Amino acid sequence: LPDYRGASPVQRALWDGRLATGVTTLWMDEGIDTGDLILQHWTPILPEDDGDSLARRLAALGAPLLVESVRRAMRGDAPRVPQDRGAGSYARKLAKSDGVVDWSLDAEVVWNRQRAVTPWPGASTVPHGKPALLTRTRPLHRLPTGRSPGAFLGIEGEGIVVACAPGALHVLLLKPEGRAEMNGAAWARGARPAPGERFGVEVPA
Repeated sequence: LPDYRGASPVQRALWDGRLATGVTTLWMDEGIDTGDLILQHWTPILPEDDGDSLARRLAALGAPLLVESVRRAMRGDAPRVPQDRGAGSYARKLAKSDGVVDWSLDAEVVWNRQRAVTPWPGASTVPHGKPALLTRTRPLHRLPTGRSPGAFLGIEGEGIVVACAPGALHVLLLKPEGRAEMNGAAWARGARPAPGERFGVEVPA
């Protein structure tokens, strides 16, 4: 705080590509996360983090911070650091539509958003005509590919490469609808998408 007041602070930090985030204890007031600050603890956001792993790590950091804050409040020496109510941002609750992969974005933006919406609502796309969730990805590069956004560019290592605008995303793991999670290369060997075939968009109900 004051950044990411509201319902989805963990996910929004990932969505925005932040390099660090943290946990805060605060005095309650009539607003949403606008009370005076007591204690804060910061932690880096790791490249392998998604919404689940980051939330679990922050919960582990937050528990002792809360205990210390209560102890200091009971002793009467807990800090009261006023927030600037005009600063910061509001982290609105994620919607299912936030999970739809937009391949027309920069590869790094697609990656950050995929991490933010994993595990819920999930990063949804339609490879080879069948819905799937992208569960682990990496931006491969941010150079123009000469292909349409969402185009299948081939297999690389244990993943597949998909064109963004600009750049390319390395899809390491995905979960086809009704099937177990698998690596991208295994999916491609089974589905056999044609070079340049575009991943479609699943419109959430």
